[in-house]
Amino acid sequence: MMKSKARITAIGTYVPPKKLLNEDLEKMVDTNDEWIVQRTGIKERRIVGNEEYASKALNLGIEEGKVQYGDTLLLYGFGGGLTHLGLILKWNIR
Repeated sequence: MMKSKARITAIGTYVPPKKLLNEDLEKMVDTNDEWIVQRTGIKERRIVGNEEYASKALNLGIEEGKVQYGDTLLLYGFGGGLTHLGLILKWNIR
């Protein structure tokens, strides 16, 4: 049996600081916190600004020394609803 050389060496996260609460939605449309929570379980959402990208999380990893030249990276992001995107890349930038 061949042994795998793959391993997870670091895990990083980034959560946008801007929040959209159910109370904020109450001011925009005819709804309330209880109605939203009963149907979705959601109390808050995080809003990504125009200058925030997956590269923000990648840059944090580089600054913290978790990403090195030649590393293979798995970047995964989640959006509203059930949207998501995964990307595997070889980091060859010095």
